[in-house]
Amino acid sequence: MDLSAIMYPCKKFYTPGFIFLLVFSFFSCGSGEVKKDKNTVCVAELDPGWVDNKTFELSAYGWPNPDADSMITQRNSAKSAAQLCAERAIVKLVQTGSDKISLSNNELEAVQTPAEWRAFIKGGLIVAEQYANDNHCKIRYRITSNNLSRILGR
Repeated sequence: MDLSAIMYPCKKFYTPGFIFLLVFSFFSCGSGEVKKDKNTVCVAELDPGWVDNKTFELSAYGWPNPDADSMITQRNSAKSAAQLCAERAIVKLVQTGSDKISLSNNELEAVQTPAEWRAFIKGGLIVAEQYANDNHCKIRYRITSNNLSRILGR
């Protein structure tokens, strides 16, 4: 029995179908990259923001130290940068009412955390982390307290 006669219609259908799915998945998924200019060191966004009256979450991005040579060192520095970004961004997002912010190094350093917020913000948790090909890090940062909405002025 000659299988080539049976397989030819399958090849004719599957090859273009496979190519279409491959191209579609490449363009539809995106790279997951966050666009930043050369001055940006912190990007954060509400994700989702207020979960309830005692829980606040956001996503923050950090990039590795340019002098870090190994992947582990790059990822650790990116994660630390993302956590610092999250802690400072909570203040800016709550004060401005914005959904997303980008901060330069000078803007990040200038953020003044009110004294009554410090313990809650520093006591936050990284509940998720992801790394991209260039080893930048995206974290989800959560702060929780029974009086959080009152303390942050919601």
